Amino acid sequence: MSNLPNTTQPVGIIGGGILGLTLGYWLMRSGIPVQVFERDRTPGGLAGAMDFDGLQVDRFYHVILPTDHHVIELAREVGVGERLHFQNTRVGYFEQGRMYSLSSLVEFLRFEPLTLIERARLAFFVLYCQQVKDWSHLDDIPLEQWLVRLCGRSLYQKMWLPLLRSKFDDRPGKLPATYLWARTRRMSSTRDAAAQRESMGCLLGGYQVLADALTGAIRAGGGEVHTGVTIRGLEYAQGQVVGLRTDRGRVDCQKVVSTLLPSYLQPLLPEGVRLEEQKYLGIVCLMLKLNRSLSPYYTINITDRSIPFTTVVETTRVIGPENLEGHSLVYVPKYVLPDSPYFEKTDVEIETEFLHHLQRMFPAFEREHICASRVVRARTVEPVHELGAGRSVRPVVTPLPGLIQTSTAQIYPALVNCEAVIQLAASVYAQLRPGLQGARSAQVVPVI
Repeated sequence: MSNLPNTTQPVGIIGGGILGLTLGYWLMRSGIPVQVFERDRTPGGLAGAMDFDGLQVDRFYHVILPTDHHVIELAREVGVGERLHFQNTRVGYFEQGRMYSLSSLVEFLRFEPLTLIERARLAFFVLYCQQVKDWSHLDDIPLEQWLVRLCGRSLYQKMWLPLLRSKFDDRPGKLPATYLWARTRRMSSTRDAAAQRESMGCLLGGYQVLADALTGAIRAGGGEVHTGVTIRGLEYAQGQVVGLRTDRGRVDCQKVVSTLLPSYLQPLLPEGVRLEEQKYLGIVCLMLKLNRSLSPYYTINITDRSIPFTTVVETTRVIGPENLEGHSLVYVPKYVLPDSPYFEKTDVEIETEFLHHLQRMFPAFEREHICASRVVRARTVEPVHELGAGRSVRPVVTPLPGLIQTSTAQIYPALVNCEAVIQLAASVYAQLRPGLQGARSAQVVPVI
């Protein structure tokens, strides 16, 4: 591995997920040489794909909303816009052993688990979140206090608390009001007024298609994307980071940008330099390839706390069975804290437990419907920000001169998704580019 053959040293980017690749692509377009280093053999990170019994599918489920303009425009810019696919979808709700459809205004008005007053307060809450654009005053308000004030104690106990316990491994902690404000604003943007359905989308082939397109664009522009490379350490000169040590050699850099989570970057830093720790949720997910559809719903909210998993997501409802060789693809995730005993359970134990409860939810479901199954896990997938996070979370941290740190831990108050990741890349690019050598005088502004 050698330096780029010109007088301007590259920006070294640690991490070839969507964040690192998007940032590298924009820097390359601005005339700045880049080298991206990814430990896995393929780029994409948590958004990458995997082979699942002959199907190339997302390792973890993802969705694109019609309002995800950053994702949509970037996909079009790098030539994969034709792979965008949107579909009207339905939402299910499982409560006390019974499944309800909650996919239209009529179904909402007839939603039996909630009283008329509770339905009215829930509708008010959604409208309120849509109207509130400045979230700063919500940063210090405990989520429970805020929900009880707006929705009432009965609606909080009946719906919000079970959903929060399911999402946060029975320990919601000191969440700020921004958590549900951000989620409600994002999801309420999915509704197709004409069809009275939620509209969801995907990239056919998964986000791997976008990762591969970004990789190709960087290489075509003269940059490099190295896969299967391990970063061994940082190189210093006069107290400044000036390069990287990898298992393939040393690379001199004018700047190093790490997109690793703080806990993963920490071992590379010298003693005495400490990054602020960030809490994270992990995930344990059962994937199923079925020979028929499981339900008419894309996603199912579960308030029945006897069910161990968080939701059921049938991505076929967005992707279409015609793009999955006629099969149905189902994700059954359980969000857990990183110290959860579920990480110590075997795949067989998790599959047996989850399938037992899936059959409770869907009595017509039979083991014979399963063509293939797999359990996937990750200890850190979603940051958990607590009260007052807005005062400390910033897109860019500079732990050492010459070193920039950015990651999904620095996404707030938005929830982590590809849209928010690309927005973060845009913020980092805007702060980073002016001080770099080799940039063209006319700045390349991201079209998004």
